[in-house]
Amino acid sequence: MTARFCRLLTNRATAILVGACLLMLCAGSLQADIQNYNLPSTSFVGWQNDACATVDRGTPTAGLVDTGSWTDTLPAGSTVTNVLVQMRAVYDGGGSSMTVRVNGTVIGSMTADGGTTCDNNSYLSVNATPGTYNVGAANTITLTCNPAVWTIWDRDDPGFGYVRVQVTYYPPLTWDAGAGTTNWSTATNWSPDGVPTQYNIVTIPNIAIQPTLTAASSCKNLTINVGANLSLSNQTLSVYGDWTNNGTLTAGTGAVSFVGAADSTIAGSATTSFYYLYINKSAATNSVFFNVNTNCTSQTHIQEGRFNMSNADTTFTQSNSNFYIESGGSVYMDAGDTLNATAFSWYAGSTENITGGTIEVHSGGTTWTVDAGGDFTPTGGTVQFYSSSTYGNAGTVSFYDL
Repeated sequence: MTARFCRLLTNRATAILVGACLLMLCAGSLQADIQNYNLPSTSFVGWQNDACATVDRGTPTAGLVDTGSWTDTLPAGSTVTNVLVQMRAVYDGGGSSMTVRVNGTVIGSMTADGGTTCDNNSYLSVNATPGTYNVGAANTITLTCNPAVWTIWDRDDPGFGYVRVQVTYYPPLTWDAGAGTTNWSTATNWSPDGVPTQYNIVTIPNIAIQPTLTAASSCKNLTINVGANLSLSNQTLSVYGDWTNNGTLTAGTGAVSFVGAADSTIAGSATTSFYYLYINKSAATNSVFFNVNTNCTSQTHIQEGRFNMSNADTTFTQSNSNFYIESGGSVYMDAGDTLNATAFSWYAGSTENITGGTIEVHSGGTTWTVDAGGDFTPTGGTVQFYSSSTYGNAGTVSFYDL
């Protein structure tokens, strides 16, 4: 599958080179849209056909005049993952700079070297993206040049000299069942066509055919609309952003894993019932915020990151199995929160930040275990046992109210 949309703004001196590059880039793209721009197409006033030698810059007599900035818009809600700025055979008179902004925020810049030579080595490139950028509602990419007049040689070779920007972005995807099947992993079941990745915001509307996972899958933010349904079957969905359920999750024996470096929020008008729930963030300081009541009918594993109920007064009910707080995992609760489970296991390296609320333990046997190196020392809240239980505590344990 090629990229769904590739747009090229060309001029005479760069059309051949960039056209070839465009085909190569598009053929290698799967879920990302790639836009290539020669900047700024509307302000090119002429080209110098200067036949300078490999080591001779020559004396430019007519150059490329750049009016100073260029702006384009991308689909609202897109995620920009890469902005590549390239210059070749640019004469700038010394230290010209180019700055890239997403929605007004500077994400990178580059400076020419003050009279770049006209050979194949006179090529400057910068990856202007130190991270991932959400285009959001303003959805603008802006490139600014300083000073506003540059000279670019073509050396009687169309495509030799150029200034180019390549923007790679992932647009939001909406389920439309265009292929007439329930398969999440079929590209033509989405609009625009493409299987969701960790960078795509995904929406499932209420239509006749609803999606089912047939393989491990991922998305950024997920919204299940009123009347809509997502079926996991026995697969895992990795969510890199927020979860909003206004419809139904049919969990089957599948799993939802909240991953990535950003905080996540569980919200929506419907109560989500997970089967397996995992929190495995990039860092122990990343949170999954539970803003609505949530259920889990099998196991919950807090592997890395914060199980965080402190944003709202909510209840989390874990039935039929253990609630595991593993190394790198932690639980955050305050007044008004209730955490129910049949048993709790606190691993070495696990922690908590509990200033209020209630933890309810609803099963007999060994239902409370804190391993050596684990820590349960809340500064508030109550732990309440509803059956005869056995402690298995080798770590640090100090109940606030038992």
